[in-house]
Amino acid sequence: MDLTNRAIKGTFIVAGSTYFIDLISFVRSIVLARLLVPEYFGIVALASFFFNLIRQLKEFNLDSALIYKPDASKDDFSTHFVLKLLLALLTLFVIAAISPILTRFYGPDITKIILIFAFFSIFQEAAATPRVVLEKELLFSRVAVINIVKEIIKTIIPIGMVFLGFGLWSLVAMAVLDMSIPFFCFLITRTWRLSFRLSKEKAIWFLKYSSYMWIAGLCITLMYEFDDFLVGVMAGMVALGLYVKAYDFSELPTQLVTHIINRVSLPLYSKLKDNKAELSRSFNNFLYFIFRLALPLALALFIVAPEFIYIFLGAKWAGAILLLRLLIVYSVLRSIQDDCSALFYGIGKPKIMTYVVTAQAIIMVVLAPFFVYFFKVNGAAIFVDLMTIIGIILIYKNVSVFVDVEYKKNFLAPIVSAIIGLLAVFIFLQNVYIPGLFIRLIVKLFLFGAIYTSILILLSKDELSHKFKFVFEILKPGMLNKK
Repeated sequence: MDLTNRAIKGTFIVAGSTYFIDLISFVRSIVLARLLVPEYFGIVALASFFFNLIRQLKEFNLDSALIYKPDASKDDFSTHFVLKLLLALLTLFVIAAISPILTRFYGPDITKIILIFAFFSIFQEAAATPRVVLEKELLFSRVAVINIVKEIIKTIIPIGMVFLGFGLWSLVAMAVLDMSIPFFCFLITRTWRLSFRLSKEKAIWFLKYSSYMWIAGLCITLMYEFDDFLVGVMAGMVALGLYVKAYDFSELPTQLVTHIINRVSLPLYSKLKDNKAELSRSFNNFLYFIFRLALPLALALFIVAPEFIYIFLGAKWAGAILLLRLLIVYSVLRSIQDDCSALFYGIGKPKIMTYVVTAQAIIMVVLAPFFVYFFKVNGAAIFVDLMTIIGIILIYKNVSVFVDVEYKKNFLAPIVSAIIGLLAVFIFLQNVYIPGLFIRLIVKLFLFGAIYTSILILLSKDELSHKFKFVFEILKPGMLNKK
């Protein structure tokens, strides 16, 4: 079985487990949002910003370097493991050293949360090597089982803590469990024998290869989390809680589509980096499905935002409705951007993403404060959309150098289908009154989904049939043994 077929097979394994995990995560998010106040989510978000920013100072994205490295040896894996541990300990030391300053400006609770995150991140970093071992060989089923176990535990315990009166700290516990559980699962299953052997030569290669990714990672942290800092400082913890929740839901298309595919596409792109024809074929196949799935998911959230928030979260989260709709551009384009990022990292061109995210981060740091100052929390959402558009423009100027992108085939039909679907829903709602939040939500989703799907099939029937036949052929019994 060729690499593309193995990768698509892996995509279905990852997809099945991820959708189950996302269902658990969605239920957990709804329950916690109903039981806790937005302010608690804002406090944890601000603490996460400081922790991620400080952690990023030592984060060299060694995982991508190990995935990219062909024929990795035992020394490569052990060096990767030791470097991850040393950098995690460095983060803990730095945070402990500056904790008095953080306490003075942001209070003891936020400082305590940051220190807790730093300590348990040691386990998170220790789990990275065995996870990469499995993903590098496209053995996604083992990772899927561990992720499911983790998700179940981090759902039951935090919700139980809420009922016991722990409030804010139930959210902290959820993050701690997310960091620590995979390590112990990998340890129990003996996925990879722990080794503390550090090769100086290998360490230098890892750090040299990842130097541009370090800059990119720091810029990514600023680009995706600096808005949280601005909202928390300028608009308050309640506004930040609303913003974070809307932001989380706006990422559903990326979580349901691109995050699944990227777990498979990154190692595949790495293996195909010297074969432009196969690389282009794989990239276009992934992009074809990503856009056709992410676009309607994002637009569905836009259409049903009021009903969705009131039904699932309650009236205290009503302030998140407009924010969720304002983040529509980000919701659609983030999926595409992440797949391009996987391409550049996979073919060993991290410098390109470094340049792109550096430009985005600089613009974010310089201009975002003005948007938040004048438009408060809504300004942050608008600016995130602008940053995503800028990123897509810069990225696709470089993508065409390495792959032949089929723009018309990948984008035209779903865009036309989406526009017709939106117009149909708008016209229908202008002429028909639908009582009840739940009924209105169902009608909106059904109408948009039916029209989008019908038009899409009409415009690209032969293409869709060919693509799905290709996928289903791969899933037939015995295909894994074919060359």
